[in-house]
Parts: sequence; C-alpha cells; structure tokens
Amino acid sequence: MLLRVKGSTNEITKIITKISNVESVTKKGVNEPNTVDILIKSKKDTDIRESLFNALSNAKLPILMMQPLDLTLEQIFLEVTDHKKEESKNANNF
Repeated sequence: MLLRVKGSTNEITKIITKISNVESVTKKGVNEPNTVDILIKSKKDTDIRESLFNALSNAKLPILMMQPLDLTLEQIFLEVTDHKKEESKNANNF
C-alpha cells in the first residue's frame, strides 16, 4: 500500500511500524510540501487500512493518499526506472 501522509518521516514511520500485521515500511520520497510517501507491506490476506487510519489520525497526521498496490512486474520495472531517472535528474541539478 502506498500512503502520502502530512508530517515527518520519523514520526510517521514510528507509528506505522507499531501497527500489527505491518511487515515493512519504506520511504518512497516527497511529492508535496510537508508530506512523505510511504510504502507499506503487510502480511498476506490482512487489511490494515482501518488501523492505519486510526493510528495516524490519533497522532494528528493526515493521510492525503492511500493507494493499494497490486503491482505487475511491468509496473515494478517502470517504477524503479522512473525513480532512477528522477535521482539522476536531481543529481545533475547540483
């Protein structure tokens, strides 16, 4: 699942990792000011959406986007190559 949350990466990650059935939390970048995109992997056949909402809401960290990810190999390839292009572009700007 991909989330965009308004707040600091450390605070968001700390809260999400405490939710049951969460296996991993990975920062994916910043696409809007004062937000972070987080990729969350949960245990198979579990639905953590309500737990995510409640935990982040209680911490006053608004969820601006919640997108399920059922990626195909092609989508994964496109995401990785697009991310690499963006990193290269940012490195060339300095």
